Amino acid sequence: MKYIHFFFSGFFLFLFSLFPFRLYQKMKHINNFRKPVFYSSFSFLFPELDLYKCFDKNLQTSCSEFVIHNQYYSFSEQPEELKILPGEIAIVREVSPSHRLNTFPPEKNPIIDFRIYFNEEDLKNAIPKKIRLVFYEQKLYHINNDFRFPDQPEKIQQIELKIQKKSGWQIFQLPPFKIEDSFVFPKNMNQRWAKIIIDEVYPSDSRKISIGEIYFYDNFLYKDYESVNSEN
Repeated sequence: MKYIHFFFSGFFLFLFSLFPFRLYQKMKHINNFRKPVFYSSFSFLFPELDLYKCFDKNLQTSCSEFVIHNQYYSFSEQPEELKILPGEIAIVREVSPSHRLNTFPPEKNPIIDFRIYFNEEDLKNAIPKKIRLVFYEQKLYHINNDFRFPDQPEKIQQIELKIQKKSGWQIFQLPPFKIEDSFVFPKNMNQRWAKIIIDEVYPSDSRKISIGEIYFYDNFLYKDYESVNSEN
């Protein structure tokens, strides 16, 4: 009995010792959500457009896209799959997941509004006049002790916005997203994507579209923007 007691004591001690490692691995996957992905129509060909400056929390910097003509090709109905269509000027941004990953059970994480910022230098270039937001969701799976997205993102809603030609923040309330309850990670969780399509720009002598800052307010991944947003 003495040896059996030592055996089981050692066995459970071994399992318990694995818990911090397993927890670390899970948290490492969760932290990957904090490294958003973004790209645009021309960012792969022209890195100097500095797309990351639209998301760097610095209101004095700006990202750019090229002006081809004032009125772009209009695809009123976006395809179900996430892609930039020929002739489109668009920015694709991975936004926050559908649930807060650091709570138990995971709390729903609605996207409350969309915000776009222009500084005075932006107004010297072309800025968007009409944009469309197309949102997509991508289901999260737990596969072989890993968290993956084997499915393609699926379109969930599309919103049209009119942008004013002025400096400062412009804030647009978003309609509610349907979010399923989740009782354990990653049940009913989705990664969300936003496609920002520039349908029209204000006339300008510049052949460059300039945007100071873009972000989606949900008080989770981007709650640290509060200090940035206090500047108008």
